[in-house]
Amino acid sequence: MTSNPARFLKTPVRESQRRIKDFAVVSSFVCVSYVENLSNRVEVFDLFGRRQDPVPCPPRGTARLFRRTLESNSLLYEFSSFDQPPTIFAYDPTTREQTPWAQCQLRLPYPSIEVEQVRFKSKDGTEIPMFLASHKEMGASRPLPTFLTGYGGFGTCRTPQFNAYSAFLLECGFIFAVANIRGGGELGASWHQEGRRGRLSPSTSLFTIP
Repeated sequence: MTSNPARFLKTPVRESQRRIKDFAVVSSFVCVSYVENLSNRVEVFDLFGRRQDPVPCPPRGTARLFRRTLESNSLLYEFSSFDQPPTIFAYDPTTREQTPWAQCQLRLPYPSIEVEQVRFKSKDGTEIPMFLASHKEMGASRPLPTFLTGYGGFGTCRTPQFNAYSAFLLECGFIFAVANIRGGGELGASWHQEGRRGRLSPSTSLFTIP
């Protein structure tokens, strides 16, 4: 009599409506990075599917999980945001302790960045979420040059992260704007499907504000 191997399978992380961006197995835990509110949230589950305390990631940024051997006791992940250069953190799911493991030795030329999350209506009336990053000192007292970017395709998720060209633009007094247009995966499968070929006009119109 042949045994059924399926009876030995378990589902430690059940399906949900949130987009899974990454995962890593650490000792007897499964760490899963979700896209939530256009940023990354890393949740922890044991092998029986019981949810543990989430990884204390800083808000509004991008987390990238590193693969390690199953014998490792801590999760290593890199985090960055518009105003935070990449930092690698070590998180122990058992003790719930987190410490910086490695930091980018980069001094930002500006003291502080203000990040605002807004929405605007595209040409067809759909509300599009967008991040605006700028100097706190600049405020909204006068018009500022603005660099607008966005990518909507193949279910790719654009979440806030640090890079050299946005840091340069912020240093020069620009507003750096990232629009999460349709075709990406930030807001789930339907958001991605709405941006596929034949469903929308050319991508340039997605940036058009009536």
